Amino acid sequence: ACAEKASASDDRAARKTSKSKQSYRSFRRTTFDFFSVAPDAEGPVRKASLIFHGLACVMIVGLFVLDSNTAPTVTTSTYWRLELVVTIIWAVEYSARIWSCIDDPDLDSQSLRRSGRCKARAMFSLRFMSVMDALSLLSLVVDLSIESNNYRGVSALRMMRLLTLYRIERDFRIFSPVATVIMDKRAQLLATLGIAMFVLSVASVIMFYIEAPTNDQFSSVMLAMWWGVTALTTVGYGDIVPQTFLGRIVASIVAFMGTGIFGLFAGILADGFREAFRRDRRFRSREDSAVDEPPPERASPVQERLANVERDVSLLRGEVHEMITLMKRLLPDSGARVAI
Repeated sequence: ACAEKASASDDRAARKTSKSKQSYRSFRRTTFDFFSVAPDAEGPVRKASLIFHGLACVMIVGLFVLDSNTAPTVTTSTYWRLELVVTIIWAVEYSARIWSCIDDPDLDSQSLRRSGRCKARAMFSLRFMSVMDALSLLSLVVDLSIESNNYRGVSALRMMRLLTLYRIERDFRIFSPVATVIMDKRAQLLATLGIAMFVLSVASVIMFYIEAPTNDQFSSVMLAMWWGVTALTTVGYGDIVPQTFLGRIVASIVAFMGTGIFGLFAGILADGFREAFRRDRRFRSREDSAVDEPPPERASPVQERLANVERDVSLLRGEVHEMITLMKRLLPDSGARVAI
């Protein structure tokens, strides 16, 4: 009886330990999904993650807005407190990322068991994004620890804090579709750019020879090209203006061509963004995100001929069967036997 009680208590302790380990792993995985904005995370976790990262980006932008209202050597109490809050949140987030990185689905579980969790965390901390996190956190800590405002205005520290803006791309990946579109449509974009450069060169040279004799503003081809850039982009700063009648006609033609060229750019980019968003699972609906069934393979000519032969043989067999049945009905007393 004592042995049975001891065995039962051991089983309860083992179940309790297993349950606590499972809860610990579940919490660690939830932490990883929260800080990495995982697309396959649960609904509440993903929503909370988006809200958190959105507020973090707002606070980072708020730091630059507050810093721009004063001189570089002046630090207000509001700015210092906001920077302290951002630094604490960033430090907690960086530590949580390193702790929960072993639940990354991209990590190989077998290599993780071989190398160990500490080594996996060390390798994760050496990734580009993790190094950027560490540098950004270091810049905030150094800026907070400097007591003299004269040293606080060092431009290197201010420039290092620009690294904090990269987290907008890391968290929301707003520039990855742009890079994908440029790579996918690079041939069309380069062709359109070549057309624009050709029009710019020809228009600038023509305008130079038309306006140079009477207009001092077109004193060189380079200045004419500057005018061509402003005309093609329909900006029209007004610092260089054609004065002759023929020059104004050419300027009007160049302005209309500029709207067409940049409209072509916009159309290519819009088509590329549509294709990129359709491929990106973050922007796909539930129906589209399901695994699409592969299209039926087209039969080869040999397979089509075999199918036709089988169909003809089946029809011929039915006709022969009908003929045999009809012959049996017409000759019931002759004792004829028909075989096939």
